[in-house]
Amino acid sequence: DYQQYKILILEQPFHSKFKQIEKKLHTHKISVRECTEFLQSFPEFKGSLENLDRNIEYFCSHYMVLADYLNDAVSRLRALSIDTLKDMQKKIKPPANNDLKLREVLAGTIESYVMNAVYRKVFVVIRQRFSKEDHLLLAKCHKLSQVRPEEIGVRKEFSCPLPTAVVELANLGSLTTPREKLTCLKWTVDNVTECIAASLQEKRQAQISLDGFLSDDFYEPCITTDDLIPILVTVIARAKCCHLHSDLFYIENFVWESTDRDRDDFGYCLVSFKAAAQYMMETDFSYLKESSLSTDREISIEELMAVTSIKDEVRSSPRLTTTSDAHTRLERQLSRISDILEQTSQEMGQQNGSRRQIQSIFPALQDDILDQQFGKQK
Repeated sequence: DYQQYKILILEQPFHSKFKQIEKKLHTHKISVRECTEFLQSFPEFKGSLENLDRNIEYFCSHYMVLADYLNDAVSRLRALSIDTLKDMQKKIKPPANNDLKLREVLAGTIESYVMNAVYRKVFVVIRQRFSKEDHLLLAKCHKLSQVRPEEIGVRKEFSCPLPTAVVELANLGSLTTPREKLTCLKWTVDNVTECIAASLQEKRQAQISLDGFLSDDFYEPCITTDDLIPILVTVIARAKCCHLHSDLFYIENFVWESTDRDRDDFGYCLVSFKAAAQYMMETDFSYLKESSLSTDREISIEELMAVTSIKDEVRSSPRLTTTSDAHTRLERQLSRISDILEQTSQEMGQQNGSRRQIQSIFPALQDDILDQQFGKQK
C-alpha cells in the first residue's frame, strides 16, 4: 500500500558534531604565507607552534648539516614534523580530530613551515654537495639556449615559444619549501601543455581559414613522455636554473608527510624533470651549432608583455574560470612578470655599471632599448 510521507530538508544539521568541516580546511596550502596563516588560525595550536619554533631555533643553532650525512638531517627534521603533528592532533576539537583529509593538509603545512625555517641552513649544504652537477647543467643550459628545439629532438609540431613555462621554472630558485618547488615543476609542465595545445589550435584554425574545411589527413598529435623530455630540456635551457640538480634532490628527499610527491601528476612531473636533467648531463651536445635563425633563444621584454596582455582574455575564458589551479598559476605568473618588468625598468635608468648587472641577470635585455617605463600591472 502506498502511504503519504513528508521530507524535511534542513540547511544544516541540528547538532554541531554533524556539521561539515569548512572547505578551506581541506585545501592544500602551497605558499609559506598560506601555511603560516593556516597554523596560526587555530588558537589551540599556539603552544605547539611556540614549541616548534624553539626546536627549529635549536636545530639551526646547534646542529651541523654535513654533505655526506644529509640523511640524518632528513630524519631529524621529519621526526620534528611528525612530533608536532601528533601534538597538534591532540588539541583539535571533534569531529575535526578524526578527519583524515584535515590531517593530510595539516601534515603538509607543518612540513612546509619547518622546511622554510631551515631552508638556508640545509640547502646551502645540498648546493655544496651537488655543485659539480649544478655547474654542468648550467653550462649545458647556456649551450642549448642558442639552438633550435628541433635540433635536440623536439618534434616539429611541438616546436613553439613557451614563455610562460620558462618564466614559471625560472622562479624555482626563489622558492624555499619542497612543496612549493614541486608545485612549480607541475605548473611548468601544465604551461608547456597549454602553450603547445594553443599552438596546435592555431594551426588547426589556420588550415580551416585557408582551405575552408579540415582535411581528413589532419591530426592533432598527443604529447607522450618521450616527447615531453626534449621539450623540458628546452625550457630548462632557457630558464637557466642555477641549482636545478640540488632542487630536484631537495624535493625528492624533503617531502615526507604531504602526499603530493606520490600523486600521479606530481610524481610524473618530478620524474620527467629528473629524466630531462639526466639527459642533459649525460649527452654530448658539442655537435650542435648555435642557430641565428632561432626565434626562441631568450625571453624578451616583448614576450613578457605579450604574456601579460592575455590577462583579461584568460580571466574571461570559461575553461580557466572553472579551474582554480590554472587561475592561481596564471595570477602568480602575471605578478612575477610584472615584478620583472618593474625591476628592469628601474635598473635601466641607472648608470652604465648597473646595466652590466642587468645583462648578467637577464641576457635578453642586452640589445633592447626601451623608450618608456613599464609600471606594475594592476
